[in-house]
Amino acid sequence: ESASGRARVAFSINRAGQVLSVRLAGSSGNASFDEEAVAMVRRASPVPAPPPEVAGGTISFTVPVLFSLR
Repeated sequence: ESASGRARVAFSINRAGQVLSVRLAGSSGNASFDEEAVAMVRRASPVPAPPPEVAGGTISFTVPVLFSLR
């Protein structure tokens, strides 16, 4: 049996790349996938710091997270 899904996660980082906040912006339709998408961003902190040309003290992103189980 295979399962797949696409969750959207919104998160904010500071200039040092530390994740300040993370939330589910769009459900994959699978609660386990949704929980893992949010947890994955938390585990990734700190992420690479944004380059100097990216302005602001806090930078926000919304990204898709694709899951495929085989």
